[in-house]
Amino acid sequence: MRAAVLLLVTVCIGMLSVQSASGAVVVSEDATDRGWYDEDGDHNALNTNYLAGRTPTSRIWTTKRNFFTFDLAALAGVGNKLIGAALLLDSGIVDLPENETRTYQLYTLNTSLTDLQNASTDDVAIYDDLGTGTPLGSFTFDDTMDDQMWEIQLNADALTAIRAAAGGGWAVGGSIVDVVEDETDNFAFGGTGTTSSVSQLQMTIIPEPTAMTLLALGGVAMVGRRRATRRESTVVG
Repeated sequence: MRAAVLLLVTVCIGMLSVQSASGAVVVSEDATDRGWYDEDGDHNALNTNYLAGRTPTSRIWTTKRNFFTFDLAALAGVGNKLIGAALLLDSGIVDLPENETRTYQLYTLNTSLTDLQNASTDDVAIYDDLGTGTPLGSFTFDDTMDDQMWEIQLNADALTAIRAAAGGGWAVGGSIVDVVEDETDNFAFGGTGTTSSVSQLQMTIIPEPTAMTLLALGGVAMVGRRRATRRESTVVG
């Protein structure tokens, strides 16, 4: 009997080990909206291109910052189980001077989701907000890295922000922090206004123990109770 109990305990411990090793679940959410604002506060709400950097618009050179919004309804009730997150972005067209690099940075936002997604011609405050919040993660790139999938790992501040927004909407801003503001193309995410351009938030959570694991633990307790009952019967009888 003792051997049987030890065997069952070993099996149960093995089940728990498998659960902890492979129990992480990745929840993926595509952006519900995305776009850019330029330094003059101009934003076309119908344009889903998420360009960032320095480019000419209507022959006028301006710097653009971008944003992404997400529906976190899938995290309702499990936000506290979040242990990691990353933002996957299609780099689109990247244009930099040869042999130079730039760093793209993500930020928290103070702007409401409604205001962020509205059309604008002069809301400079939103443009400023897209590049001045708490840093959430960054990615350094060069002129050879166009048409690639970039994975930007999000930091602890980002995880805190996502947990706080679990069950609702969440948005991030993005800016090339070392953009050169002259009449030289230095940008990323060009040509991303298509449905094939990926902008996806991937969140890793640890779910509650499975019913199978609980059942296994219950089995250990049941065997223990049976053994105790038999021993008591032997002593009394």
